[in-house]
Amino acid sequence: MRRQFREQANLKKLALGAGLFAAAALGPSSAWSEDFRYPVMESLPPKIEAKVAKKHIETLSALKAIPQISDANPYLVVLESKKWNDGQTVTVAFKGGTKELHEKIANAAAQWSNYANIRFDFGRDPATGEFRKWSGEGSDYPADIRIGFDQQGYWSIVGTESVDPDILPATDASMNFEGFDKELPKNWEGVVKHEFGHALGLEHEHQHPAHPCDWRWTDDEGYEVSKDKYGQIQMDKNGKHPSIYRVLGGPPNNWPPEQVDFNLRQLTDSSAYGFGTFDKFSIMKYYFPGWMFMQGEQSDCYSPGGNNDFSDEDKARIAAFYPKDPDAAKKQKDEQVSQITRLAPQVDSSPALSSRLRSKLKQLQ
Repeated sequence: MRRQFREQANLKKLALGAGLFAAAALGPSSAWSEDFRYPVMESLPPKIEAKVAKKHIETLSALKAIPQISDANPYLVVLESKKWNDGQTVTVAFKGGTKELHEKIANAAAQWSNYANIRFDFGRDPATGEFRKWSGEGSDYPADIRIGFDQQGYWSIVGTESVDPDILPATDASMNFEGFDKELPKNWEGVVKHEFGHALGLEHEHQHPAHPCDWRWTDDEGYEVSKDKYGQIQMDKNGKHPSIYRVLGGPPNNWPPEQVDFNLRQLTDSSAYGFGTFDKFSIMKYYFPGWMFMQGEQSDCYSPGGNNDFSDEDKARIAAFYPKDPDAAKKQKDEQVSQITRLAPQVDSSPALSSRLRSKLKQLQ
């Protein structure tokens, strides 16, 4: 649960780290039973993924091209920071759904503010009870976060990228809850909290930079490729397991290896604010069945069910990320301003980088 920044190898992946098991958060299922269906592992829409990857790669390449910068990663933290300002009011709007649904989502999302110095404004009209809406038209952002229900999966843009014109135009959704306007899933509140965690700038816990999970990257020795009646890769007749690559590379996900890596491989820490210890009960970690880990259900990355509420670690970390203490908030802001001030003279030769620094400094003011 934190904002992380990938090194060049990770930045070349084609998907943003908002991929998640849309159905897996419901909790355990008995894998490879006769009627078992794998959950679809959702990612951001491809056009968004491509823009994010492109911008990251261009930024890192431009930094590496500046002779006096020997290590671009610390500077990438400054340029790629997706955190909103401490104490900021982040506006939210809906496209589709009823005011009753909007109220449920607003109430679930607002729980982050119990621990963090951040507030969501859903634009509720006290006279009618209606919430702020957006239509998908116009050139100005109608809200910082724009929620839709008509695209595939549950996903969210990470932090301030939701209002970055290089990533997302004002006409597009920055968060999606597929089917919520038709029927709420059992774990709907946990899904909302998770996606608003991304909207605050947080990444997935199972990719924690200080705690690699023991994922089953390779087939068990002697594994014989086996498929169930749905064409899904399954355990063979001798009880040997396939690798994650093989399973997720088959239906219904059909992911290439690089997409598996991007969504499951450990992130490289470049955070300016730290991240705490690994927390398998974090709201930002989805449920994964035991077979995905070499130690099965004994793995310290395995959690016995869906994490649908904040853990104690979640509460402590978001409080540090958006501190309510004025002195702590000022210290974080001053550190970023200082980093930008030191970096600015070194990127004068790059108009694009200079522009990004000015934009970042404006955000902080």
